[in-house]
Amino acid sequence: MIQIHVLVPEIHPRIQYVTDWIQSSLQNAQVILHDEVSNFLNTEGVRINYSNCKELPAKVHIHWNFSSVLLSPLDDFPKPDIENNDGIIQLKWNKVFDLPSAIFYCLARVEEYQKFTKDAHGRFPFSESILQNYIEIPILDQYIEKLIQQINSTVDSEVRLNSAYDFSLGIDIDYSWKYLYKPSWKQFGGFVKDFLFLKIHSWTQRMMTLLGSIKDPYDQYDTIIQLVPSSKLQFFFLSGGKTKQDTNHSLKLQETQALIQKLNRAATVQLHPSYSASDNFKVLKEEFLSLSSVLNKKIDSSRFHFLKLSFPNSYRNLINLGILSDYSMVYAEHVGFRSGTCRPFYWYDAMLDQPSSLKIVCPVLMDRTLKDYMKLNPEEARSKIKSILSTIKHYQGHAHIIWHNSSLSNDGEWEGWTDVFYFITQELSQKEIKK
Repeated sequence: MIQIHVLVPEIHPRIQYVTDWIQSSLQNAQVILHDEVSNFLNTEGVRINYSNCKELPAKVHIHWNFSSVLLSPLDDFPKPDIENNDGIIQLKWNKVFDLPSAIFYCLARVEEYQKFTKDAHGRFPFSESILQNYIEIPILDQYIEKLIQQINSTVDSEVRLNSAYDFSLGIDIDYSWKYLYKPSWKQFGGFVKDFLFLKIHSWTQRMMTLLGSIKDPYDQYDTIIQLVPSSKLQFFFLSGGKTKQDTNHSLKLQETQALIQKLNRAATVQLHPSYSASDNFKVLKEEFLSLSSVLNKKIDSSRFHFLKLSFPNSYRNLINLGILSDYSMVYAEHVGFRSGTCRPFYWYDAMLDQPSSLKIVCPVLMDRTLKDYMKLNPEEARSKIKSILSTIKHYQGHAHIIWHNSSLSNDGEWEGWTDVFYFITQELSQKEIKK
């Protein structure tokens, strides 16, 4: 194992967080911090200078540009410029690329703590991100690849990317069924609405479903279970909420409980906090306890409905419930790498200046993103999916895809999209990059 020694001005939590992430990305390497020059120079292995000490012996192998940016107060953390240097996308402060600062800026989501214009759902929008023009490039993984090349060309070593390509598929269940098990007044209202607006297909489909002649269009669970390995499959179940965005069936229904238990036997059911739960701990806890009661087990993962995140409260609330992983870190508006990486990482609470126990698994694309926001047709969507997955496979990352059971109805707005889901399941299982 190669030891990588880094000279730093002080062993600050932010610097430790960044170097811990670098080490987690490397195989056959250990990263060790030093804040004393003499100890640093007496080491064996690769020596990297990230300090304000300019006159060091030639035995220092790699120099990282050091600035005071990384230790800036969160409110005054300067916004970087972004440049494309021979295909490497660099964040720069005063025209200087500072590697640890760039990593921290992206992973800790510094820009999401600062002043920005929220979208209609109170989210940090894609249009406000410094990475918007390079969102489909995992720039931090580019840095790691470049660092590995530097290390291996400096000393006789075989440092490699850690871990191998992996994938998971998360099915968001916002509507358990399209027609079944709704109150009679809703069923009646639906029939009347379909009739008044001449929605003959919908009226007929509703009637045939209620009579048992056809399966409910959103009941696509058996198909999903057959296509996706159980170890790679999660169902994120919307379990509450009282807004117009939260319209799933009540957990009190026996049919809902039976469905949840069925899905949990076939894969894993996780929490999908409602629209108002992202910044309301009381609501979040109620939904967490309700779903846990149905499952009769502790829930360990979550994805917020509408991908609503509010820093730092959303993640602090999950941690307070004992949630271990979150799958919300992606933009609704565009596919890609919101945090600049295709690798899971641990959330850093930038306001408390300390790392947390919450693992962030970043989704890379969602069905609604492809169809509604990016306005892609099924053929264009397949091309975009192939490109994103090829990038993840190159960097040996984790591909997490968000889909909905309702999107598999192959009906109405989703006509033709079932084949896209089939395409995804095939592409995910291919470990090698198809040229």
